[in-house]
Amino acid sequence: MPKPMTMIISVEEVAFGRVFRTLDSMPGVVSIALPGTGPKQAHAKQHALQGIHTNGATSIDGIMLAALVGNDGLQADQLKAALSAGGRSGASFQYGFNRLRKRKLVKRAADGTVSLTPTGRKHMEAQ
Repeated sequence: MPKPMTMIISVEEVAFGRVFRTLDSMPGVVSIALPGTGPKQAHAKQHALQGIHTNGATSIDGIMLAALVGNDGLQADQLKAALSAGGRSGASFQYGFNRLRKRKLVKRAADGTVSLTPTGRKHMEAQ
């Protein structure tokens, strides 16, 4: 069986449909993958809320989310203490907060209180 070769092409937007159909109908074309599709992207979208380095309840994200569940909000010092109790450095608070904030799971109020967002609550209820 011949070995498939990968080819990358750029196509003008107005000709995309025609070129795609032509390539798809040609003999010898094994597969066509568009950017943003395929198993890696689907896996990334499926686990977007979990994060890359999430390791369950022992991860920085997991410890912080678990501490925030059932609370109206916690101060940074309280979350640092929770991280230390979970075997992580309290200094990793800002790292974890930024990761969770980017995923819109937590927010910080004007008084410095960190709390779960509605998206964060839904995420924790699903677990």
